[in-house]
Amino acid sequence: MHVLLVEDDEVLTPIVEAALREAGHTCETTEQGAQAVALAKQNRYDVMVVDADLPDMEGCQVVRLLKVEGIDIPVVMQSGVMDLNLPFVAASLGVKKFLTKPFSARELIGHMEAVAGTPGQGVPDAAPAPGPVPGPAAGPAAGARVAPPPAQPAPPQPAPGPRPAPMPAAGNIERRGAARAKVYQAALILDGDRQIPCVILDRSERGGALRITDPDQPCPTLFTLKPLDGPECRCEVRWRRGDRIGVEFR
Repeated sequence: MHVLLVEDDEVLTPIVEAALREAGHTCETTEQGAQAVALAKQNRYDVMVVDADLPDMEGCQVVRLLKVEGIDIPVVMQSGVMDLNLPFVAASLGVKKFLTKPFSARELIGHMEAVAGTPGQGVPDAAPAPGPVPGPAAGPAAGARVAPPPAQPAPPQPAPGPRPAPMPAAGNIERRGAARAKVYQAALILDGDRQIPCVILDRSERGGALRITDPDQPCPTLFTLKPLDGPECRCEVRWRRGDRIGVEFR
């Protein structure tokens, strides 16, 4: 079984990765949702395990982008915070299994094999009995309970508020310097046959700021922006600094 693990937890990732390899499976990892979609376009995976909350987007947004790209891959979603609505939202998007931490490596692998339709033995019986997650010096135990790391201060998040206005139609003019709404929404830059994953950081009636997943990726001056939700919009690049670009809507 070939697994794509999309997870930014530095404690959980090596535990699951080691358990998968011990069970005879191969695994690739990334902590970025947009990168996961790009990898799924390039490679064939039997199952994807995605965290519900990633640095660049939510796990449900990853699943939606897979659908936009026409990528058919079984998805197992997991979360360290129980949101009573999230499992239903994930199921409506086609997620095969939703898990809430803590869970054992044996349990996780069993669910992966079930949704992928791949028979397997899970973690071998000779593996250590379930117990506390070991520290870095001891190394991960395949049968250990997987639990979230100690609580850390949460990074600042955009303040909640009303959904931003729809993308403007051609000729829509706005005064320079008007307030921008924080968006943080997954999108694609369309340039002919090329599709460049990005995240809309903020936008106004006139333009917005985007972050390109791969900072080395060349970006056209004129392109069509395809948000995960909402209409497409024609854009012209006005500035670029590293992985961020500023665009004006046309």
